[in-house]
Amino acid sequence: MKDKTIQPRSPTISMVLSILLILILMTIQTIFSQQFMAGMIISVLISIGIAIWGYKRNELIHDSHVTLRTKLFNLLLGILGISIITVCYAGLSHHSIFTHLYMVAPIGFIIYTCVIAPILEEIIYRQTLYSEWLINRGSIVGAVLSGFMFVFIHFPGNVLSLMFYILSTTVIYIVYIRSGKDIRVTMLLHLMNNIIILL
Repeated sequence: MKDKTIQPRSPTISMVLSILLILILMTIQTIFSQQFMAGMIISVLISIGIAIWGYKRNELIHDSHVTLRTKLFNLLLGILGISIITVCYAGLSHHSIFTHLYMVAPIGFIIYTCVIAPILEEIIYRQTLYSEWLINRGSIVGAVLSGFMFVFIHFPGNVLSLMFYILSTTVIYIVYIRSGKDIRVTMLLHLMNNIIILL
């Protein structure tokens, strides 16, 4: 029987890997925003490869003792938390809660936002940066630093937008930890968050 304990990486290797994954993610985001069809097809294939790799790492990282019921409960709490944050953000910024962005956004943007981003961002920021690298320096420090990178990469344009991303990523981290570091739970939560934004 194979030993399923995760093979530790040096902080340097994890850092390089994280930066490489972030660059890949930014490239994919640019390709989808430009609606370059051949590039989108290649990007989807690359994303599938990263997702398979991430899933295999997740099997080694997450706590299998956490029950499915607990994971679903935390997912529902996370969706509630994200919804409250979104409503508060819409109210404070004087925007409608429902933007109907899905009606005017290009199909590539919707695919990226609802499929690729939730999967790749969770693998990069929660699993690779937090669980495999920064957690070695302490879970609070790991969450703050990897959360900062997550917020920074989204380029918040004002203080309200910055607070929205900080609070949203905090909720996602809490759900991730309480769900036994099962990346699949936060992928679903991230997906729901992005769907709410598109509505």
